[in-house]
Amino acid sequence: MKKTLSLNIVQSHDAIENAMAHPEILAKLSVFGYDLKTLRRGKATCEKVSLLQMIQQEKYSFQYDATDTLNDQFEVAQKVYDKHMKLARVAFEGKRGMLEKLQLNGPRKKGQGWVVQAMAFYGRATEIEEIMTVHGVPADVLNQAKAMVEALSTLRQQQLQKMGEAQSATHKRDMAIKAMDKWMGSFRRVARVALEEDPQLLEVLGIKVPSKKV
Repeated sequence: MKKTLSLNIVQSHDAIENAMAHPEILAKLSVFGYDLKTLRRGKATCEKVSLLQMIQQEKYSFQYDATDTLNDQFEVAQKVYDKHMKLARVAFEGKRGMLEKLQLNGPRKKGQGWVVQAMAFYGRATEIEEIMTVHGVPADVLNQAKAMVEALSTLRQQQLQKMGEAQSATHKRDMAIKAMDKWMGSFRRVARVALEEDPQLLEVLGIKVPSKKV
């Protein structure tokens, strides 16, 4: 079973820490180029992954919050617009030109297409406010709805920005993971050679040694 990233970081960090803290292991590894200075570089590689993992998780939390806010506001705006749209279709029944201007002909689109239709409708607020007032939607309510729909574009841009930041953070973290795994791969292979006569020392580094058959 593939180990989790958190476990990978902990095991890699512990292996390096144990190598640095154990004089005999450090002496044997130093002969093969893994002295204290080199081990500290490996430790820094693990710590970088840990830091970038926290940043990546934080960026995704921001993206999720932005997405939830957008979805919540979209749902509210959609309910308001649907009500106004139905009333406007009654108010302008038979007036094909105005229905076209307000984009009330045909089915409602989804996502950004819906926002375009809603903006076309509320963009004519000054033209339709008189007759909409008669149908129970006064000018101030139209303008509030217009502002609500306009805000969706801003929220969408914020969501896209947070999404981009999260993806960038993921890429940086993944590159750091590759660097850590490469370093640890070399470290473990060298450790097996340096400590092959002392398998118990390999266990200190978290490297399992197969039991010899009798």
